Order: sequence, then structure tokens, then C-alpha cells
Amino acid sequence: MSKLFCLTLFLFLIGKCYAQTVVDCENVNYADGAEIKFKGLPMYAYKAKKRDLIFLKDLVLKAKESSNLKCDSTVEITYLKKGKKIFKAFLSTHVTGSRYKEGAVSFNSKKANFLSLINYGTGMLIDEIYYNQKHK
Repeated sequence: MSKLFCLTLFLFLIGKCYAQTVVDCENVNYADGAEIKFKGLPMYAYKAKKRDLIFLKDLVLKAKESSNLKCDSTVEITYLKKGKKIFKAFLSTHVTGSRYKEGAVSFNSKKANFLSLINYGTGMLIDEIYYNQKHK
């Protein structure tokens, strides 16, 4: 009986952890804020402005899977709703220290793991924030 209980508990916990880490990317629609952290600037977290959210939401909502890309996660974007974390995406650009030429975004959703090119607006925004912080 105890083995069955332990197995049931284990499966329950695995399912709960999976549900917390893999979410539907549509949650990004409801974000009212975002934090951007850079691998090369460990003590800095940029609080996105309202105008930045348009680009940051499009990054996820309009992503198109491209399996030939590589993302070394030089940037972490945490989407927030009323101060609570609702979604996380990782991206890399050459300016932020990526080894790869193309800017890419990576995230998990209920549908799949995504790896996509970043959109122009988001790439410019991320590179500008990074450059301004690095050269202060």
C-alpha cells in the first residue's frame, strides 16, 4: 500500500511541476508588465515600460517555429500580471553576447517548445536597453 501511495504522490508532484513550468503562451496577452534580465549584467533587471509591452508580447504571440535556430539565452524576459509571474521567455542577440548571428527567442507552451526568430522591434529594444546599461 505504501508503494502505491508513494508512486501516486510522485506522479501528482511531477504533474504539478510540469503544469507550473509549461504554460500556454496566450497568458502573455494578459501581461501588464515585464522584467528583462541580461546574462552579462547580473545585478540589473529592466522594468519594461507600457510602450515596450507591445514588442515583448508580439515576440511570443507571433512566434513561428524555426528548428534550425539556436538560442543561448543571454536575456530572460519575465511577463507579469499584477506583479505575479505568468510567463517566461529566453532570447539572445549578438549584441547581448550571443555566439549566434541570428536573434532568437525560446519558450515553452502547452502546445510545444518554441524556437523562433525575434521580431525587429524587440531586437532593437533589447539591444538598446543592454547597450545603455552596459555603457553607463
